[in-house]
Amino acid sequence: MKKISDKEKSNLKRKTYNELLRLENIINNTDDINKINLFKNYFNVCESVYKVVLKRLTDKKDKDLKLDMREIPAAMKYAGYIVDINLLKRLFGSKKLNGKNTAKLLRNSVTHGINERAVIEILERWNELFDDMNDFLNLVRMQ
Repeated sequence: MKKISDKEKSNLKRKTYNELLRLENIINNTDDINKINLFKNYFNVCESVYKVVLKRLTDKKDKDLKLDMREIPAAMKYAGYIVDINLLKRLFGSKKLNGKNTAKLLRNSVTHGINERAVIEILERWNELFDDMNDFLNLVRMQ
């Protein structure tokens, strides 16, 4: 570990404290944080449902199952689902589409840290994101 000066330590402590204030400001808005948690949980339902298909297709262990758009369309087709590829990209893609983050990217941005831009985007696109997640889950519900 590299040594740092007292001035660098002081700067690091100030930066750490400022990050704490930023995060506390976000999580203290209970309406927004409740919505973010609902979004994450609902996305996790979509992910978990998909992974049932992926596990059967690949015989991978649970810890090795990943959301990969190179596999998702084929896996869903394998299981007999007819799914719009664009819906799958909007949900599970790893690249922005038309300047918008996918649901997966947004989930990652508010799970592995709290990205303020992602929080804002989720809140602004709330209906659109939930419509997509519901469309996906409705395909499963129809069996």
